[in-house]
Amino acid sequence: MNAEFARVAAPIVPPKEGSPLWIGIGRFGRLELSGDAILPDSGQSVPDQLWIVETGVTHIRPLDSGGTLGGTFLFGLASDRPFAAGRDLTLMAVAFWNTPAKNDRDEWSFSVFFSPTSQLPYPLPGIAYGWRPSETFEAKLGLPASLEWRPDDAWTITAAYFPLVNANIEARRRLGDDWALIAFYRTDTQIFFLADRIIDDERFFVFDQRAAVGIERTLGGGFTIEALASWLFDRELFQGASFTSGRTDVVEFDPGPALSLQLLWRR
Repeated sequence: MNAEFARVAAPIVPPKEGSPLWIGIGRFGRLELSGDAILPDSGQSVPDQLWIVETGVTHIRPLDSGGTLGGTFLFGLASDRPFAAGRDLTLMAVAFWNTPAKNDRDEWSFSVFFSPTSQLPYPLPGIAYGWRPSETFEAKLGLPASLEWRPDDAWTITAAYFPLVNANIEARRRLGDDWALIAFYRTDTQIFFLADRIIDDERFFVFDQRAAVGIERTLGGGFTIEALASWLFDRELFQGASFTSGRTDVVEFDPGPALSLQLLWRR
């Protein structure tokens, strides 16, 4: 397996403090699965190339109450044959409303998420309480759930969960101004529409769990480079209308190592 992914997000108009913010988003991905494996139920070959091309916008609007209102909309394709048919097009929509709690320290978050290429392909409501007992600890209690803990100036520990099995736990240790050590565990799910599928609602899932260690280097000018060595396990491909039911064409393969390199630019 090898892959290339690129993401960009930038304000559409110059942002101003206290004014609504519009952010343009673009995503591109290519996943290559080389080999001669056959999907056991349909008899199809495992696709050699899987593509993701998406574009969209995020809007964030501050409210007089101190909260925010906004959302994200992305549309594009996720398929083994880009632009082969209209049924391979996909979208992702999120709407959210954050409002301060009565203590003016914490906040409530309400959201709705929908994407046909997600583990649960129907609208998912979310509600979480943002708890900030100190400047070094913050947690969202509910769905989606997350926490961030900074026990001192060097360490940052984060965790996040989103239904159904999307989890991420990361520890980061700063080594001076320009270097940092990283260790994490996460699940990774990529979901596509196969162009030759018989059932329109079927999706092709690429799933694994991974543990990784690596190093991050700040280069200056807003650039950061990250190098990771990972161990991938619980790896499988399958088709189904959802992540949990009606699985067919299940292909499991052995655990193995992975190397990745990421270049980030923030301004």
